[in-house]
Amino acid sequence: MLVGVCFSFLCTAVIIPRLGRIAEANNSSSNTTKRRDVIDGLLEAYKNIAGCFISVDLLVSSLLPGLEFLEKDIKELDPDKMVRGQL
Repeated sequence: MLVGVCFSFLCTAVIIPRLGRIAEANNSSSNTTKRRDVIDGLLEAYKNIAGCFISVDLLVSSLLPGLEFLEKDIKELDPDKMVRGQL
């Protein structure tokens, strides 16, 4: 039980806000190769937080903006990922 509580706190207080900031920074990077690598990492990270409880505030302030930046990057750099259903 304690592990679940700790993971939930870590996820909401640290991981999700940080993913949003990484996605935003990646969106403005000029290094295309690095951006592609970060896209892959962000996709995996967002998939792995699927079990976390996410409040409406966290959803609006961090999760959705981060996913929007990620979507922009994918559409620009690897639009086939959208078609392949890797989102």
